[in-house]
Amino acid sequence: MDIELGDGSGIVMAQELNKSIPDAQIIYITQHLEYVSSVYESQHIYFINKQHMDTYIPRALELALKKLREQDNLYLEFDWSKEHYKIKQTDILYIERILRTTEIHTAARTFYTSEKISIIHQRLNRSFVISHRSYIINMNAITNLEKDCAIIKGNIKIPISRSHYKDIKREFNLFSSVN
Repeated sequence: MDIELGDGSGIVMAQELNKSIPDAQIIYITQHLEYVSSVYESQHIYFINKQHMDTYIPRALELALKKLREQDNLYLEFDWSKEHYKIKQTDILYIERILRTTEIHTAARTFYTSEKISIIHQRLNRSFVISHRSYIINMNAITNLEKDCAIIKGNIKIPISRSHYKDIKREFNLFSSVN
């Protein structure tokens, strides 16, 4: 994005873009070095002087693509009833498989998909563990651990099978000490 846009400011436009598309990767390109401090009023990933575009554009684009890939890992995407959903993994409390439907529970609402729980688990980050053949728990949502269940935010009890208890307890202790 150029900083001087004739009748407007690229910095103001970037601020508006940050509000409507927070994950946008903004690269400033300008010949006006006096704006080098002003660009920090918006989220951006690179500032390039037009005289050095050939050198820095490949680096900036590589960084933007890397950040976009990282952001993709922060979301879970799925379909249900001809609708496509993309939700932040940090919003997920737990996932439950009931018959042929998988319920994805967040604090705000429950989403549904026909995808198997094992397929979904492969796309989730390391903070998600299988606690039972029908459940996946977000370790960050666990407030307490009992012998046969995990208590998560909202005082919800999620069953833990005997075969998964030892691993979940170890992970819970690791998460508790780190977080």
